[in-house]
Amino acid sequence: MPAPTLRPAADPLDDIDREAPVDSAMARQERADLPGERSDRPRQARGGGDVYLDAARELAREERDPEQARRDDDRDAERVEDGDPDIAYGADLLAPGEHGRGRKQNSDYKTRLLEKQRLRAQYDISERQMQRAYERARKVAGLRTGEALIIELERRLDALVLRAGLARTIYQSRQMVVHGHIEVNGRKVDKPSYRVRPDDVVQVRERSREKTPFLVAREGGWA
Repeated sequence: MPAPTLRPAADPLDDIDREAPVDSAMARQERADLPGERSDRPRQARGGGDVYLDAARELAREERDPEQARRDDDRDAERVEDGDPDIAYGADLLAPGEHGRGRKQNSDYKTRLLEKQRLRAQYDISERQMQRAYERARKVAGLRTGEALIIELERRLDALVLRAGLARTIYQSRQMVVHGHIEVNGRKVDKPSYRVRPDDVVQVRERSREKTPFLVAREGGWA
């Protein structure tokens, strides 16, 4: 009895035209790098998500079923109007990762910290200077600590120069004081943290009045 003839299994690639161009990942990448070509490659978003990949999927969904895509958009718009916290447009609204929504929660500590940091940036002072101003404000009788703290910060010489319109920013004001362009009661003061008292006379020194920043301030350029 003759032995059975073994035939190889059918190759599923036999039905494919081997002369046709293969749309490989490398070929798609090369096309995407050409000028005028749109890239569907996922790109890392600023917030950590692949927003380009999400946009490509959304475009493919709209092409498959435009009516369903329109109904989904209308439903999402209604959820946004109703204040649904589970709906968000764009990757920047949520932090990356499965715990991204939890990072957006506010707390009393966070609110107070941000306010403190805002004051520090507004007056361009260090953490230690902020602590000393707060300790002085706590000891003021007859005023709330917050109000007394603002008064303490506004008494700084660089803050007063800024409020007087002699400088455009707190940084320029500090530079004017440090460079010796400001005098208090006829004496040069080069410390931005100098605490101005009532009835003190603050003015630009005689030798600095013809400099460009003060000429601009004289014309009201920083006001």
